[in-house]
Amino acid sequence: VWELLAPPPTARLEVEGALPQLTTSRVQLQQILLNLVGNAIKYNAERDLQITVAARRNGRRWELSVADNGVGIAPEFADRIWGLFQTLERRDKVESTGIGLSVVRKIVEQHGGKSWVEQRPGGGAMFWFTWPADPEEVARATG
Repeated sequence: VWELLAPPPTARLEVEGALPQLTTSRVQLQQILLNLVGNAIKYNAERDLQITVAARRNGRRWELSVADNGVGIAPEFADRIWGLFQTLERRDKVESTGIGLSVVRKIVEQHGGKSWVEQRPGGGAMFWFTWPADPEEVARATG
């Protein structure tokens, strides 16, 4: 995913701990990560960008996160950003269709999961999504 996005040379990607090996639709999971990491790069506020990807097991699901040290998301916009064609920046300032997070939410919900965003202490945003740990559950979700 990182190579596909061609991040600026000052950007750093850190994987916190071990990420799970998932038996799942590679395309759908890649689409989620492309959108989340791509947004972190796009909205980075022109400073050295640090993106951290992490995962933790929570019962029958994995909770995966993509965190950055960018401009963050004000709490009053935490729900709005997931809507189709929603963007917080003017389109003449940042090139955006406002589709990415809507696609993330749709894919996650198709797998019985949820997605949300949190403010990071010190700035930036942390996007979370849940994903089935059981391959049979993934198979049922994708039909």
